[in-house]
Amino acid sequence: MAPCRLGSDGIMRDDVPFHDAKNSGEQEVQESLLALILDVIPYVVFWKDRRSSYLGVNRNFATLAGFSSPAELVGLTDYDMPWTREESDAYRADDREVMETGKPKLHIVETQLNAAGERTWLDTSKVPLRNAAGEVIGVLGIYADITDLKNAEESLQKTRQHLEDAIEAIDAGIVMYDAEERFVFCNERYRQIYREVRDFMVPGRSYADLLRRYVELNPEAIGGEAPDVWVQERLEHHRRCHRWEQNLGDRVIQISDRRTRDHGVVSLRSDITADKIRERELQRAKEAAVAANAAKSSFLANLSHEIRTPMSAILGFTDVLLSSSPRPDQCDALGTIQRNAGHLLDVINDILDLSKIEVGKLRVESETVDLMELLSEVHALMGVRAEGKGLSLRMRFDGVVPRAIETDATRFRQVLVNLLGNAIKFTDAGAVSIVVETPISAVGDRELSICVEDQGIGIASEHLERIFDAFEQADVSTTRRFGGTGLGLAISLRLARLLGGDVTVESALGEGSRFTLRHPIPKNAEWVEPVRVERSAQASVRDTDVGHLLTGRRVLLVEDGHDNQRLFSHYLHSMGAKVEVAVDGQEAVDRQLEIVGGGFDLVLMDMQMPRLDGYTATQQLRAAGCVTPIIALTAHAMAGDRERCLGAGCDDYLSKPLRRSTMAEAVVRWVGRTAADQRGR
Repeated sequence: MAPCRLGSDGIMRDDVPFHDAKNSGEQEVQESLLALILDVIPYVVFWKDRRSSYLGVNRNFATLAGFSSPAELVGLTDYDMPWTREESDAYRADDREVMETGKPKLHIVETQLNAAGERTWLDTSKVPLRNAAGEVIGVLGIYADITDLKNAEESLQKTRQHLEDAIEAIDAGIVMYDAEERFVFCNERYRQIYREVRDFMVPGRSYADLLRRYVELNPEAIGGEAPDVWVQERLEHHRRCHRWEQNLGDRVIQISDRRTRDHGVVSLRSDITADKIRERELQRAKEAAVAANAAKSSFLANLSHEIRTPMSAILGFTDVLLSSSPRPDQCDALGTIQRNAGHLLDVINDILDLSKIEVGKLRVESETVDLMELLSEVHALMGVRAEGKGLSLRMRFDGVVPRAIETDATRFRQVLVNLLGNAIKFTDAGAVSIVVETPISAVGDRELSICVEDQGIGIASEHLERIFDAFEQADVSTTRRFGGTGLGLAISLRLARLLGGDVTVESALGEGSRFTLRHPIPKNAEWVEPVRVERSAQASVRDTDVGHLLTGRRVLLVEDGHDNQRLFSHYLHSMGAKVEVAVDGQEAVDRQLEIVGGGFDLVLMDMQMPRLDGYTATQQLRAAGCVTPIIALTAHAMAGDRERCLGAGCDDYLSKPLRRSTMAEAVVRWVGRTAADQRGR
């Protein structure tokens, strides 16, 4: 095939000598310029004859097809190129369509396998190629490599698809409105929430229109509110872009609106109806638990009252009989009654303590406590019990000790007594030792360590993990042999932790046990050498000293229990008092003028009585101007009972069962004070 040139006017020229053409010099310049342009433009250019054979191409085409120069392609067809058969067929079909119709075919997006084996995307345009007479003699084509653009579009499409999938997977409605509050898009979950207007949700629809449409289709959802007001309120929420809740009939929708950078709004809508139901159920459960806890506390308080009240009479009259020089056999029987009644009282005290800890009502105080004095008291108290079993109670110190610690002395003493009581109970022979040390704690500070070591039965390793559980002992045979409820260690551990310390155990079956009470030491503690602990049994008021404490004094005993009336009257008479009894609070109030006028030196007021309780009676007496000392008597021992009694106007608080020496100590504190002293406490 003879080569042809593409003229500068876009018309194919025959291969004639240029010197024969008119203005041949100018023609050559134009054709040279055209050839240069075809080689430098970033596009692929080609032209073909009627048989789709190449008449010419630019250099970019030759390079993509794997040829060294454009001239090598003249006369070849697409089937001689590196592209696939399918691609060549498609190219030829496009050529024929353009040549047959005489119309251009623009922006054909197609693929091509180039000489390098790379799959590329092309944007091709083809126009009819005409001769000077205007006849279609072929086709002229140009295309751009849009592979990068196509890849970017595919990547963008994948990202968009992933985003759409993620939005649809969210179990919440998502919606977007533009800056003019027009609907842009939403996910399917949003359409489910607002199913009444889902067909109305089309791009461009205003948020106000959607709200009005919703009200029209679902008027009961607005709960009787005026439609315009309902719509306006929601528009205001939308414009404020904050978190709020929307009530839709029996459903609750949580809405979180956020402003976009182009001043639109994207909103997250979650149906929290189930959460609200659970919240209400939890609230009801909490209220039920509080009520149950209150019922439990009330039950325990009543249990305490019902057990302590008769126990007071049992222990009290046992003391009375023991002080009346009984025969040896009677003394033994009375001692048995006293011992078992004391055991029952210990049990109820343990149950109450554990209950108060579990419901968070046990309060611990913080005061400066002389360590050696406290240890001496405990050693004196428990030494008697140890001697009763033929054991020795030893105490040794490993180095200096702090003079004082910050703790609740009563509860700290209770932990030590429990640990020592256990050691003595489970040891049949030998000794129980108290070892006081001050090791370095895990955080680098010194701590107080009081170890109680025994030579008793020990604890098997498999039982150590649950030894501090309530109502647990090492095994059931332990309970049968030694008795007890298994509460002592549980209470000790909880009390120690409330005080800021801990209790741990080391033991082996048949080799004894070592319980360690740890407690923090103040950073500014004063360190002293420990002194020798001597056991003493000193009390502030001995039973033998009470005979004349109330001589000539007039005491009003307000008590509804007949047995306790007799017992407490006996105590008071034995102290020399003149005793008058009121059977309830109302009778005490009826004698108000006598009490206020100074007719009595002391009032002992039971707090749980029929008709009018001691709290109300005391309040009424104080309101009338009574300054006579009033000492509360109660069989309750729950947290807050003491505070409640003092808050009602009582001067002091005594818990039943009540020993004569305990009553005498209270009498010493209050009888004989002046009225100003009494009320200026």
